[in-house]
Amino acid sequence: QIPSKLIKVNPADSQPRRNPWLDGSINHNSNKDNINKSGDENILHRLHKDPKFEHNTAFQQFEVSFLSLPFTLRDCLLCFLRFPEIVSIKKKFIIYWWIGEGFLPPNPEDQKTKAEFALGKTEEDFGNEILGELIAKDFIEPIYKNCSLVTNSYRMLPFIRSALTIMVERFVF
Repeated sequence: QIPSKLIKVNPADSQPRRNPWLDGSINHNSNKDNINKSGDENILHRLHKDPKFEHNTAFQQFEVSFLSLPFTLRDCLLCFLRFPEIVSIKKKFIIYWWIGEGFLPPNPEDQKTKAEFALGKTEEDFGNEILGELIAKDFIEPIYKNCSLVTNSYRMLPFIRSALTIMVERFVF
């Protein structure tokens, strides 16, 4: 029922492949490229299981930057491990979760925090600051939807997630 222009046979496995372009402008090697790209994604999701990963300079730089974080930022960052990989997390959801866990405001007894409360700063403002710091340190990345300049979702990249998983296992956070 499919016209013969849309069916392409891959000589490697002789299974029919659908060509996305009617004019046949994409050759059969593009399917192999897509397979390799998806395979690379699977490798990225399993980085923390590779013993060589901990000896990588990028991981060592991550370790230094993670251990230099204040405890509040560490706790907030570790909340992202509760979600599946490459999932976008709504800003309001994560901030309210941090409030429920008691991570926000950072230190209620601190004089600076008391002064900020006196100026009318809310827990959501503290949460926005923490998200900004995590973005600035490249632990999470904002997701811009529909070409908007406002961010309402965030995600953690597979490399950061794998490195964070190793840190959690190593230091039992």
